[in-house]
Amino acid sequence: MKKALSILLALFLVIQSFAFVSDTNIATAETNALTDGTPKTVRIVYYRFDQNYEGWNLWVWPRDGEGAVYNFTKDVTLQSNGKTAKVAEIDVSKFGTQEAGVIVRLNDWEAKDVDSDRFFPLNKTDKDGVLTLYLVQGIEQISYSEAEAPLSPKIDRAEFRDLSNIQIDLQASAPSVGGLEGIKVIENGADMPVDKVTRSTDGVTYIIKLSKDASPVNTYKVMKEGYGEASVSSAKLYDAAFFKQQFDYTGTDLGATYTKDATSFRLWAPTAEKVTLNLYAKGDGGTAEKTIDMAKDQKGTWLTKVDGDLNGKYYTYSVTVSGKTQEAYDPYAKAAGVNGDRSMVIDLSKTNPDGWDKVGYKQLESPADAVIYEMHIRDTTIDPSSGVKNTGKYIGFAEKDTKTKDGILTGINHAKELGITHIHLLPVYDFSSVDESKLDQPQFNWGYDPKNYNVPDGSYSTDPYNGEVRVKEFKQMVKAIKDEGMGVIMDVVYNHTAQSYDSNFNKVVPNYFYRILPNGKYANGSGCQNDIASERDMVRKYIV
Repeated sequence: MKKALSILLALFLVIQSFAFVSDTNIATAETNALTDGTPKTVRIVYYRFDQNYEGWNLWVWPRDGEGAVYNFTKDVTLQSNGKTAKVAEIDVSKFGTQEAGVIVRLNDWEAKDVDSDRFFPLNKTDKDGVLTLYLVQGIEQISYSEAEAPLSPKIDRAEFRDLSNIQIDLQASAPSVGGLEGIKVIENGADMPVDKVTRSTDGVTYIIKLSKDASPVNTYKVMKEGYGEASVSSAKLYDAAFFKQQFDYTGTDLGATYTKDATSFRLWAPTAEKVTLNLYAKGDGGTAEKTIDMAKDQKGTWLTKVDGDLNGKYYTYSVTVSGKTQEAYDPYAKAAGVNGDRSMVIDLSKTNPDGWDKVGYKQLESPADAVIYEMHIRDTTIDPSSGVKNTGKYIGFAEKDTKTKDGILTGINHAKELGITHIHLLPVYDFSSVDESKLDQPQFNWGYDPKNYNVPDGSYSTDPYNGEVRVKEFKQMVKAIKDEGMGVIMDVVYNHTAQSYDSNFNKVVPNYFYRILPNGKYANGSGCQNDIASERDMVRKYIV
């Protein structure tokens, strides 16, 4: 758990539970059929193509439990290729869960081999009563025998260095075959002419010089004979002058722009090949009532207009990038359904409490006069002794003249009697760690894991399934605070998101919203496995 505090932007807390296991014997290349049974030992075999195991270790945890670090304790020679793998044997007899998670990491979270958390069953064993796993460098797949493990190296990553040069890195060295080194580049499904391929001395890195400049809105794949194919990342092009000139959108209508007669939907997705709008009746479950192909518009945006009064309709975008289609919620949405997975069209004027037009800012003669009290929506009122009817909710926070049974003021009236000028709200945007569909179960988080930055969190509303309710009740709370003569400060964590590689931002514009290191990994200055790239124009625009 980690919390870094700052008044204006960051007060971030990372609550992460991880865990791991240790010790080993080694299985053969034969496939051992798994049978029902609870293993006392999990044997993890880790293979690296580069054979460099220095500093690598394991982090294992029982599902929803605490994690621990485990070191590799043995070497094994693989039968299929004669190479060395590392082994750890882990006592899981006290895990008490059906699944456990595993992360292969470098030193103390310096890097992860695979970004995603991986889980394996704890109700299966091999013929020896042991569960054996095979993990391979850079590959997400978990294998249960050497025979099924993907031990043949592939292209590790491919990315543009500029519009005319592509760099690829292999998982293991390849011998020189001369000429174009068995490499082809595919642009939008067709072969693209290549001028020259330069091979590094170790045979791991190749620079491909194209015969013509690439286009950042086309899709590219590179193929290396014997090493498969990979999509070419355009992340390094994002900071180029031509990209800014061509795709920086200055309009103010990103997201859903509602009127009673029609709603316009505009999404900034400059690298997308196709974008489809999906309209839903509810914020969860069911299939789309209607799907509409959006049209490419100015500065990398996609646009469509739907006639009729759509207030209360839910929507998502299906975004296709490099041949892969993913469903994403709208980054610019102001309302959402349960757990924030579908955005909502909303008539904001209908969510205003009486007198909302008169709500302004708390004016001070000097910032030095501010007396700021940090408060958490749930914690402030959740205990029954608070005398609050709607405990843990926005409107509970707004209740007036609440007292304990001994007559002591609680809630915002207590803050007022302390002489507070401003209430600093811990995160109230939609965060990912609390399941809004299970609010009858004990759940808690400070909220430092952003999901929908511009949507109030549903767990503090009386109805998380109705996107309008969370907006309306949030406004009621803000007005109640202002009515008591206090100002409101919102704690918004614009330095990282809850997810990294599989985040919603990456579904829309892969890697644009994050800082990527030269080795292709996510920067981790936040300590939360990713950093928002606030230096990029469209990220700055989003924040502002």
